[in-house]
Amino acid sequence: IIKPEEITHIVGDGNYSTFHLKDGRSLVASKYLAYYEDLLDKNLFFRIHQSHLVNLNDVRQIDTQEGLFAIMTNGNKLPLARRRKEAFLKALA
Repeated sequence: IIKPEEITHIVGDGNYSTFHLKDGRSLVASKYLAYYEDLLDKNLFFRIHQSHLVNLNDVRQIDTQEGLFAIMTNGNKLPLARRRKEAFLKALA
């Protein structure tokens, strides 16, 4: 069992989801991303892209130099969908 605060982000790939944890581990689960999006606190997690769900507390910055990306505290650079940008910025505020 993983505590939500241990998760930096989750990447969906079909019927599987990969959890990226603060301690550097990655764990694969056999459920689709929307399942976890519904399960997790909407005030803590936000879906920034079709296949990426992020912990809002672990977003370090937004990069707009080469497209739209969320830079996480662990250094991962995740794509941010243009249509989700405004809602994402509000969620971060």
